[in-house]
This record gives sequence, structure tokens and C-alpha cells, in this order.
Amino acid sequence: MKADIVLFISSEHTLMQQLQKLFGKDCFMCDFVTIDKNEKYVTLRHIDTGRLVAYTSEDRLQAK
Repeated sequence: MKADIVLFISSEHTLMQQLQKLFGKDCFMCDFVTIDKNEKYVTLRHIDTGRLVAYTSEDRLQAK
């Protein structure tokens, strides 16, 4: 599945911090629906806008 936005999360740049910057308001996990989850990426859909956001971390990218 293709995403509108792909994020790389870390302890310095958490998922919620990045989402708040992208959407310009406070974001909570209840604002999103999980569309797909695999070994590398998790894809979310923002309920209000319908935008797809995929995120991953270094640990997920290194997983076999």
C-alpha cells in the first residue's frame, strides 16, 4: 500500500511529535486507523483527512 507520507521515528523524533507538526494540531492515536502492519512499516489513515501515513524505525528496518 502506498502512503502520502512516510516517517522515520526515533527517540528524538517520536511519531506523535512528527504527526503534530504535519497536521498542525495535537494528534492522538484515536485520530488514526491502522490500515496495514508488516515487518517494516505500519500504515495509518487519518480519520478526518483520509491521508495515509506510513512509519518505521531503525529497529524495524533491520528486522529480518
